[in-house]
Amino acid sequence: MWRLSPMLPYPVRKPEKGFTLIEIIVVTIIVGIIGAIAIPSFFALLNRNRVNQAIGEIEGALREAQNRATRNGRSCQISINAATNTISNTGANDTCLLTTRNINTDFTLATSRPNITFSGKGNIALAPQVPVIVLADPNGGSNQQSCVVIENSLGSIRTGEYTGTIPAIPLPGSCQ
Repeated sequence: MWRLSPMLPYPVRKPEKGFTLIEIIVVTIIVGIIGAIAIPSFFALLNRNRVNQAIGEIEGALREAQNRATRNGRSCQISINAATNTISNTGANDTCLLTTRNINTDFTLATSRPNITFSGKGNIALAPQVPVIVLADPNGGSNQQSCVVIENSLGSIRTGEYTGTIPAIPLPGSCQ
């Protein structure tokens, strides 16, 4: 016996593959909201990383000069130039730093002492002022200010957030 398949009186359409306009608009709105929330945080993170990298460069230069002074057993002096954002040896024959350190010129650099001398034992004279170096990011939007302080005559180096104002002479008590 033969069975006839029933024929529908109208043609059957196969479902279309793809997204509807409403689905695309909803997804676009959701992505836009997430982006509006995440992008400012992302840029703030990038600015903090730039400041931390520059402060690390300054701290590294100080530690290198201190280590070379103790290794050679003689005093070592470095110069911090806030106008050009560089840390370098003070004389042509000085070997405190292997290379001149160039800090990003987007930053504002302030220091309480433009020249820092480490003795052959790695310590410093605290007179006339405690060495404080402040780095500010005026273009970053976060107004983040970081600092490096050589705290005591033993030459202990610490970093922190600076709470004072620049371009005044940086104070060690404002480095938290």
